[in-house]
Amino acid sequence: MTVPEVPRWPACELATWELRDYRHQLETALSHAAQHSADHQVIQKRLREVTAEQDERAHVRAVPGSWAEL
Repeated sequence: MTVPEVPRWPACELATWELRDYRHQLETALSHAAQHSADHQVIQKRLREVTAEQDERAHVRAVPGSWAEL
């Protein structure tokens, strides 16, 4: 398996389901990439970005009075 294609939009602009699907693609690709290879490093970096975006969204939803409650 190769490195998944980068989405057209940055992670912060992806819909929740797009972010979830992209994370799944990255996790699958990471499990098939040879450890310490260039592909493995690229996938890890992208996965960190996606995870950070998901964590940020979860944090915003958890904050009382946030815009996510509107």
